[in-house]
Amino acid sequence: MKPLLMFLGLGLLGLGAVQAATEGGVDGVIERRRIAAERAAAEARFASQREECAQRFAVTPCLDAARAERRDTLARLSRQESLLDEAQRKQRAAARIAAIRDKVSAEEARGREPARPPRREPPMRVTAPRAGSAPAVA
Repeated sequence: MKPLLMFLGLGLLGLGAVQAATEGGVDGVIERRRIAAERAAAEARFASQREECAQRFAVTPCLDAARAERRDTLARLSRQESLLDEAQRKQRAAARIAAIRDKVSAEEARGREPARPPRREPPMRVTAPRAGSAPAVA
């Protein structure tokens, strides 16, 4: 019963940490490392429980309990990871929308500026041909 209480406590702490990460802007990399460490600890705990179960007379119920504990822990960690993924997607979408809005407002501001008058080319000078360089007529 103690392991169950311990896992429930860790679950509540982990859920609080995920909420803090999504609300407080804490780097998601740290949360992902914590989740990976908890996942590795759950796998190691399952391996040791499986070895303990092999020593007992009633192996199947012991293994079933160990598997259920592992499944619950991994499901909780998977939910936390999904929350992190969702928060990251929302953050990227918000950043993209902000970039698009900035680009559109810059284009609108550029459109509101008075247009510069077109550059006028100097008028073409036409001069009369020189007297000695008349074209030959064939």
